[in-house]
Amino acid sequence: MNLPVDSNNNKRRNSHDDSDASNGDERPVRGKQPGDAKRHRIIEEQRRKFEQKLMEELKFLVSSARFGQTTAKLTQLNVLQIAKDLIEEIDTRNGNQQLLPSYLTAEEDQFLNFEVNNTFMFIVTIQDGIFRILSVNHSIERILNFKPEQWTEQDFLSFVHPNDTLLVHNQIVSLFHHPAQKHTIKCQLARSDGSYAPILINGIVKKLDQQLSPVSDNELGYLAYIGIAHLPLIDKYKEENVLLHKKPNIQVFLCRCSVNDWKIFLVDNSVTTLLSAPFEQFSNRSILDFINANDQAEVERALINACLTSNDDLITCQFIHAPIGMITMVLEIHPMMNTKRPDASFLELKFTNVNDFIQNSPDVDDLSVLSNDLTFFK
Repeated sequence: MNLPVDSNNNKRRNSHDDSDASNGDERPVRGKQPGDAKRHRIIEEQRRKFEQKLMEELKFLVSSARFGQTTAKLTQLNVLQIAKDLIEEIDTRNGNQQLLPSYLTAEEDQFLNFEVNNTFMFIVTIQDGIFRILSVNHSIERILNFKPEQWTEQDFLSFVHPNDTLLVHNQIVSLFHHPAQKHTIKCQLARSDGSYAPILINGIVKKLDQQLSPVSDNELGYLAYIGIAHLPLIDKYKEENVLLHKKPNIQVFLCRCSVNDWKIFLVDNSVTTLLSAPFEQFSNRSILDFINANDQAEVERALINACLTSNDDLITCQFIHAPIGMITMVLEIHPMMNTKRPDASFLELKFTNVNDFIQNSPDVDDLSVLSNDLTFFK
């Protein structure tokens, strides 16, 4: 038998439950709330957009590096695979050695390492008319085959070639009268076997304490000559580089310039054979300053095109060199690409006398890539 429902009791029970809930702490709400799904959709949409943006950037980078241009035919799996291969190539291109700076080739890095290993530092003070050697680092063994202790406390001039002794003496003494002034000394220093090595010494006079550390003028100390002796690779470099790559019988000028303003920041004297071509003459000047006015526009177009296309170019022009005058030369333009971005970091420019270029070209009969001006010089 069904009992009648007491509506009044139900109302009282409901009101009692409500009062208990309001008097106690709020209980955590379980399950999804009405706004959760919308919030989740927004977060996912933002994540997908960001992921797609990164994938498009990666696709641009890998396709430019691998194919030289962007392509829309790569899937995400293709992009990741190419990126993996490129990273492996970067890791192994140097034999797992430390990566090269982006502006150096492997040969240049090797050359600079060789240069660094051909310097040593020493400290000399003048005491009782003797150029007493206070300290010399161990690199001297690689340069002159002396141990540091064979130099320490000796008279520096005793290691200088007799023909250079007076010159070196006067130059170092003059530096003691002008502290903090830098100077380069060219001389010959004795090797342990009795022969002499041509040396460049870049030095400066500073005030030192007993621990051979620099001190200020108002502190106790004494003046000492700090020299960095540099073997200018006369032996190995001349044999392995100059004789193989530098041909003194032809006119060549090799330099590097920055993009856009074309200013020269390096002259490679290991290749350059032009007489009277010191770096100071070209430093921080536009390469166009050394091109005949009639050829400047065409040369600049070639420079711009090489930067845009990342391709080498060849052009003839009139090169201005003060001691000689105007020289008709072949200009080889080689853009050095940035390893991190798809653009040129700088340009390597090699000027070769047009007649020398033709005579030394492996394809003498096929020089159609040059302008028609070359036919006059054949």
